[in-house]
Amino acid sequence: MDARTAEPCPAGEHLAELLARPGPYRIRWLRQVTRGTPDRVNQAAVARVLAQWLWLNGEAPESETLPRALRDRVSRALGGRQLSAATLRLFAAAFALSEQDEADLWTLLDADRPARP
Repeated sequence: MDARTAEPCPAGEHLAELLARPGPYRIRWLRQVTRGTPDRVNQAAVARVLAQWLWLNGEAPESETLPRALRDRVSRALGGRQLSAATLRLFAAAFALSEQDEADLWTLLDADRPARP
């Protein structure tokens, strides 16, 4: 099944809800908004938060191309189409998700994976 027609990913949808709520996660990406409206989650701003975390932690060289490279990953995750474990770990670190919020996301992500025979 194609990612565009797959069932929504509950973990990705919940992550988008967390980032949209008033509070520390929303404030973090709102500081990165350069254009557009802050009424909904700005994916470019979220990608910039992830890129800055990667730069600050030596995970990637500082480059203006990194936020653009992360946009598709952010779009898939927040659009509820696909959220990988690696992407969830990156969001958790970059946004300093609370233990409870992170645990809830892992529970949703694990429940969404098919059982192995």
